[in-house]
Amino acid sequence: MTRPFTRIINLATSDLDLPYLGANVWDGLIPTSYFLFTGFRGSASAALIVGQETSSTQDKAVLAANVRFLPNPANDFLTVETALEKSAAVIEYTIRDAAGRQVLFMKKDVNGTFDRTQFNVSQFASGQYYMTLQTANGSMTKKFVVQH
Repeated sequence: MTRPFTRIINLATSDLDLPYLGANVWDGLIPTSYFLFTGFRGSASAALIVGQETSSTQDKAVLAANVRFLPNPANDFLTVETALEKSAAVIEYTIRDAAGRQVLFMKKDVNGTFDRTQFNVSQFASGQYYMTLQTANGSMTKKFVVQH
């Protein structure tokens, strides 16, 4: 039985001659799923990403709420009206741009099922944004547009 990895690596004379090979599923130190492209010629790079996923969307409860953005698209100010199905003491508002960067965070005491909050978006660049609302009952994300 020929081991293809050994044979391919022995053919390489420089980093430009190496084929692309990688593993995407590991069982301890042994790859259980891998991919391999032969005949690759060109520059090579490598990346090692080590991490553990701390949560998944299946673990999070979806917030039952009716959320309205007024106006949408917004210019200077965005008003957010939130009608919650279950009462909450606090709502956290997080706004992220299209690249995923957090541009605003606000925590607000609500003590009820309705909230109306106004955000100054006049300094935001024109584009699409995502607002995440979070309470003890769950979270939801909706998009809105800023247009100057």
